[in-house]
Amino acid sequence: MSHPPVSVHADIPDGLPGRELIVAGLDDLRAGRDTVEAMLVATGAPRLRACGIDVPGVDRPDSGLRMYKLLGERGAPGAYGTYNALRRRLSSFLVSLEQDARRSHR
Repeated sequence: MSHPPVSVHADIPDGLPGRELIVAGLDDLRAGRDTVEAMLVATGAPRLRACGIDVPGVDRPDSGLRMYKLLGERGAPGAYGTYNALRRRLSSFLVSLEQDARRSHR
């Protein structure tokens, strides 16, 4: 799977934990793909938008459940653990992004 050049995601600082997941999820949402990464981004959409990230589409209140179901459809054991790990990576990304945004506005 190829992704757009980094310049498309210039609003997302390099070096943030989980950046690659967020970029993949944003690309998938823009392309209308229903993927684990897209649903991960959709769960954090309000906070991402508050930090200036353009998250396409409308808020999806079912995105967390949809992400879990997609993980289960992969057939690999440990969907619950993977789901929680992805949520932790999203949380780390959001905290880092919010800290970066605060530093930029000083």
